[in-house]
Amino acid sequence: FNNNRKPPVIDIHLAKVIRSGNFHHIDAHLVLPEFWSLNEAHPFVDLFEKLSIDDYVGDGEINFHIDPCYRRFCSHCLVEPCPVRERPFESLRPFTSEGLMTKAKHD
Repeated sequence: FNNNRKPPVIDIHLAKVIRSGNFHHIDAHLVLPEFWSLNEAHPFVDLFEKLSIDDYVGDGEINFHIDPCYRRFCSHCLVEPCPVRERPFESLRPFTSEGLMTKAKHD
């Protein structure tokens, strides 16, 4: 996911992988800006899913559940301009296997 990360992608968590032979089905929660409409979020998620599975080692599919940021990730969010930002950006959190499979760690 790190290879395809663009500023609208704020966090990924609660990832689950179901394996059937060589095929992997991946479900995860994707945090996007809370001010995005469904018309903005849906095509972005479709593209992010495609890029991520194209980068994946093996055969599979990815399905993201969209979560709004609720201003909980401001210090780790690269989205600019952001009309709802409450704290300045400090650092980007890389996606790790451990972090992807846990609940979101909010500020």
